[in-house]
Amino acid sequence: MQVDILVLSQAHFSNYNFICRWAPRDSAIFNAAKERVTSLYLPTGSIPMFPTDLSAGPMSLRAGYDSCAISLGLEVNDDGSINESTLEITPSLLSVDYRLTYDDVDEMLELGIGYVEEWELGALLDKAKLRRKYRIRCGSTEGFVPNPIPKADLKVDPDDDLNDVRIHVNVEVTHNAGFNSSSIVLDSNTDVPQDFAMPVSSAFMLVTEMMVMAGEAMGKLKGVLVDKSLTHAENMGLLDNTLTLPYRTQPRPDFRRRYQELNTLESLKDKGYCHAWYARRFFEPVQVQEEPQPHCGLGLDCYVQWSSPIRRFSDLQVHAAVKRFLRRRRVNELILSGKPIPKGLKASDLGCTVPLFEKCAIDDGTSYQKCVHSEEDPIDYRRGYGFVNAARVVQKKSEEYWMYELIRRKVEESETEMEFEATILACVDPSRKQYAIYLNGWGFEHRYLSEKGDLAIGETISLRVASVNPRLALLTFSLSSKYGGKPVKFVAQAA
Repeated sequence: MQVDILVLSQAHFSNYNFICRWAPRDSAIFNAAKERVTSLYLPTGSIPMFPTDLSAGPMSLRAGYDSCAISLGLEVNDDGSINESTLEITPSLLSVDYRLTYDDVDEMLELGIGYVEEWELGALLDKAKLRRKYRIRCGSTEGFVPNPIPKADLKVDPDDDLNDVRIHVNVEVTHNAGFNSSSIVLDSNTDVPQDFAMPVSSAFMLVTEMMVMAGEAMGKLKGVLVDKSLTHAENMGLLDNTLTLPYRTQPRPDFRRRYQELNTLESLKDKGYCHAWYARRFFEPVQVQEEPQPHCGLGLDCYVQWSSPIRRFSDLQVHAAVKRFLRRRRVNELILSGKPIPKGLKASDLGCTVPLFEKCAIDDGTSYQKCVHSEEDPIDYRRGYGFVNAARVVQKKSEEYWMYELIRRKVEESETEMEFEATILACVDPSRKQYAIYLNGWGFEHRYLSEKGDLAIGETISLRVASVNPRLALLTFSLSSKYGGKPVKFVAQAA
């Protein structure tokens, strides 16, 4: 089955040509994106890398409009791997009839419409499931950590009636991309949901796996393109044409040297989230380099992130590199055939000066035309790494603040002692009896100093808030009265 990856959703597989049309590399809008480096996603709203009028307008796939894009095509083998011989990439023009939300697609697949009238959705979902199984066989996180710890996703909206804000919480599950709305904010009389499942969203899984496959395909595509390219060394007078990509890599754990830790991990398999928490120590940080290396977490031999050029500057750089490669290859073909190079081509389009020609004498008295060019506007994939890391810190701190504020509000509103059911994930400091805990139903991890001494890993305890100050990022818990805790005076300071 051939899959045109970029046609799925502009939100995740975006176009490229808007760089030339709406934000040329020598434009002020491009330089602004270069400075921002990434979109910032906060509970209170997003700060886009490109202005919203562009990113949500002409830069996106809109129903009823034709959109310039770069499309990647491939075939998937029966085992879920990519058939490298079928990889193709080309500029394209996409015509969108209508757009679908994730809920729309989930409903269509559930009712069978996605397998009959809109059969492409069902076919893509089948491939997504095949790909997920393939990656698990190759050692991906989904197989290594089958029960990931759900995480809270907070949204803060203005509440005009109260002249305040309202905090919404979704508890998300990473591996299946599903989520469920928490009842924490839906009913002020409900302390915490008693339980929350891990629903599978077929639409989320479909898009997630296609995104991951697009990244692997781009990594493998380099070898296919370069093998077919014309190089300066082989054909005198042509443009040098190489393709450099930022491969994201993650080394595989060396279990031979960490067999004791591996035995501990195995012993936690029936401990639910404790297993997922302990498994984190085996995964090293992702690195970016120019040569393809395996990505352990994704279970892939190579991976290049490029599916969100509207939101990530590094992805934008990959699109520019690929387009430059294709353009230089086309220019080389024109030179070889003796055809003129199109007027209006700029150095920023090629990554080098537009070819000029001069006659050069050879010893035997003949002459030839030599292409004269130089590199210009080189692509630096390291650009903005510090800003990206800083953005992650800002997002994390913002999420923490609003979680503390939500807890503060709920505790203050409660007429009785509000209990928080917490799972003991691990002991992080035995000397202080400090434990990593997970607040069930809140999608939130924290630290807790045990008042009753040693606690069992995987044990569930009932806690109450002792003090909370969102502005100072302070939150402490104590045992609830029902669990044997002594009465304490709750301390809360307004946000």
